[in-house]
Amino acid sequence: MSKLLIRIILIFVLFEYFFLPLVNAQEKIDSKNFDKHICFKLNVTSLIDYTPSIQFAVQYNILNRLCLQHEAGYITHYLSPFWDKKSNLNGFRIKNQIKYYWTKSDNEIQFFSSIDFNYKKIVYMKSEWFQMYDMSYFQECTYQRTKEVFVPALLSGVDIPLTDNGWIVELYAGLGYRNLIISDNLPEDAIIARGSIFRRTQGVYHLPNFSFGVRLGYKLKFS
Repeated sequence: MSKLLIRIILIFVLFEYFFLPLVNAQEKIDSKNFDKHICFKLNVTSLIDYTPSIQFAVQYNILNRLCLQHEAGYITHYLSPFWDKKSNLNGFRIKNQIKYYWTKSDNEIQFFSSIDFNYKKIVYMKSEWFQMYDMSYFQECTYQRTKEVFVPALLSGVDIPLTDNGWIVELYAGLGYRNLIISDNLPEDAIIARGSIFRRTQGVYHLPNFSFGVRLGYKLKFS
């Protein structure tokens, strides 16, 4: 977790001291038309995810076309038909996003590109058959599994107004890199009895990531 936080801090430092000044210089042309806003959103996709969460976001602009978005959600088995009470699934998801809009805010439809930083941690109970004490016997045991995922990604999307009074729907998709860490609290001297190429054991995995989703939001503008 500490290494992930260091990576996130370094990325934001680079953004603040190198990328932001370049964008700021470009934005001076449109400074007279600066349009302050704040937008509150519900991530609809997170409700139907395999590890579902109640997830909210807030977005605000720091320049005319440059925005920051912060999102957080609580993951629980109560929202999913794939998890039961015995699994006791719980966790959280955090997303931070840097968004640049290619069209001004007075346009009806706004297209954007963004850099997304996603961190998820879940803990749940899992049952497996184990070979115990040098294959002396087999036993089904329940143990705790922890998964941590860090995903930096490049996204593209569009904000579509639903009404004239601020309601919007956001559609987005993109590609990224998934760093997955699995930790199992296994019984002593136990070896999993049935292996599979489709089953991930504890360890660190480096994988591609595809992101897509829908958010429903309400935008407030300030003069």
